[in-house]
Formats: sequence, C-alpha cells, structure tokens
Amino acid sequence: MTDRFELVVPGLWMVRSRVSVTNSGVWLEEGMACLIDPGNTADEVAQIAAFVQEQGGRTTHVVLTHAHWDHALGVQAFPGVPVVAHASYPGEIERDGEVTLRFLVKNKLVDAATFAFPRPGLLVNGEMALPGQGPALRLIPTPGHSADHLSI
Repeated sequence: MTDRFELVVPGLWMVRSRVSVTNSGVWLEEGMACLIDPGNTADEVAQIAAFVQEQGGRTTHVVLTHAHWDHALGVQAFPGVPVVAHASYPGEIERDGEVTLRFLVKNKLVDAATFAFPRPGLLVNGEMALPGQGPALRLIPTPGHSADHLSI
C-alpha cells in the first residue's frame, strides 16, 4: 500500500488520486499527522488513514487547499479532526455547492443523502502557523487557482 506514497521532502508524503489529477499530502512530524486534501474515493481515503497508522501517526488536522470538489471529498472519513481552510472557503461552497453536488451525484462520486461539504472549524485570513498540537506548518493564503486557495 505504501508504494503509492512518495516522500517529497522529509516529513511530507504525497499520493495521487486515481479519479482526478489531484494530490493528497500527509505531513508527519513526531507521531502527528496533518492531512492535506485527503483523497477522493473511499479506498483512497482508507489508504491515507492506513498509511498514517502504519507510520505510527495520529491525525491532528485536515487542511483543505481550496473548495473544489476534488480536494474536499475525503474529509468525512476523519470525524472530530479539526478542518482548516481559507476564510473565503464558505463563500465558495455557498456560490458553487449546489452545481458541484449535482455533478458529484451524477458521476456517482457521492451519495446526496449522506454527503455534506466540509465545514472548517478554523478559517485562515492571513499567514499563520497551524494551531495546537500537530506538525509545525505555516498556512499562507495564495489566491490564484481559486479565490480561497491556501498553501502549506
């Protein structure tokens, strides 16, 4: 399973989705993990969770780089884990969510009865450190690809 995970720099692992040209990141530091855009399908999300466990990690945060569907589908698999996104994320979901949900249902990527767009508990307005216990990461708003783009 870990053969799909590529070590990009010390502590940061990347895995590419089979559904879209999207990467998910796993930052592991001192037994704590920050997931970045964690997967698109149930099996991808399960592989990410298993990878963290195999590394002896505990997921402390999920960071969404932006509100596009192919970055937010895996969040539901990590209940209780704090979700972090750019301050513009809720507005992007409000603006495009209904159309996006129809697309996701039509393409059998989600079940309309059980899917909800992630609601971050922490919204990032400006550059800041990831709060609380977990990897020491900087969150930087970088609008461009989308108005709510966030870099880590």
